[in-house]
Amino acid sequence: MNLATRVLFILSVFTTLAPTAAHAATAADEGDDEIGAAKAGPFRFGLITQARYTQTFTQSTDGSGVAEDTTAKAGDGYHMRRARLEIKVKATKKIRGEIYADFVDVNSKNASALKDAFIELRPHPRAIITVGRFKIPFSMMHLRSISKLEVAENGITDDLLVDEHFAGFDLGAMTSIEPLRKRRWLAINAGLFRGDEKGKQATPAGMIAGRVTTAFWKPLQIGAGVAWRPKAAGNPMFPDVKHFGADRYAGLALGFDLRFTLDALHMQAEIIHASRTEWWRQGARHLLGGSFMASYDIPVNADVRLQPAIKAELLDTDLEETVGMQQMYTIACSAYFTPMLRVLVEADQTFVQPMSVNFTQSLAVMPQFLTNNTQVLVQLQLAL
Repeated sequence: MNLATRVLFILSVFTTLAPTAAHAATAADEGDDEIGAAKAGPFRFGLITQARYTQTFTQSTDGSGVAEDTTAKAGDGYHMRRARLEIKVKATKKIRGEIYADFVDVNSKNASALKDAFIELRPHPRAIITVGRFKIPFSMMHLRSISKLEVAENGITDDLLVDEHFAGFDLGAMTSIEPLRKRRWLAINAGLFRGDEKGKQATPAGMIAGRVTTAFWKPLQIGAGVAWRPKAAGNPMFPDVKHFGADRYAGLALGFDLRFTLDALHMQAEIIHASRTEWWRQGARHLLGGSFMASYDIPVNADVRLQPAIKAELLDTDLEETVGMQQMYTIACSAYFTPMLRVLVEADQTFVQPMSVNFTQSLAVMPQFLTNNTQVLVQLQLAL
């Protein structure tokens, strides 16, 4: 039993046996994951595990071959998709902190298991200052809690945004305010982040990001976000980003989204336009992605609830090229046997334009192409 497994086991036992333990309702969907189900004085502990079986069936397209087939099926079989541990501490009414790590996030674009590690200061009831490592306040889909997402993953647009470093976790400082009479009428988040700048290239604003949401009519939330890398960030060994080894060009990402919730019906839509900033593209390139998702809650009895969901997503990975279009269609159904136990069954169909490059696997000199595929998965989730 390795160290990570021991820690998870001890904390899961503690959250079960602690005399003060009590199930806590999940918090707002938008924001960092709220997993915790156990409290001990000012501390709160949480654990979420997702065990999954995946099977992928590929269909050949122009340019695809053995390498593409192997890459498409790389995640097949049994695996732990996530094993997340969260510790929160509330020092006072105005000071709180959070540490949150994932020990087996196999698809993470971040090398470290550490996700969140931040301090929140509340100088005013309607204002919060957050300092540390946390989610960039940009895309609604990425900001949603993964434990409550109706489908298994955030989607192909989100994957590319994280790869471009416009979404995901980063180090920085953020101010959040709710200035109007009702909090939901207007919420503003704005922050400065490290971005891709490190060492001698570091500045206070390697990435500037912000998000605004409003819900004057309670069922409908409207949101918009921006993420801006003001200047190119090169490898410290090659300060000139035009040289081989540079990391990122300057770039801008814009997003607009809608969320509608009425009784058991939940719908959301998002559109993203962003720069492609990889050093090897050597020029201005842009992506455009859009998605729509709907779900409906169906009570079966006092303990069991079903949640069927559908999702459609379109992504043009490079607007300046004649190839790169992807379409992904998802049908899923979750069965909640308790608030903590969930079984998800999902089928995804992905169509790609022939000769479209796999942006997560390719270099400019060794392109690897995408292929049409159908993916079926079953996932068991336990949130304590």
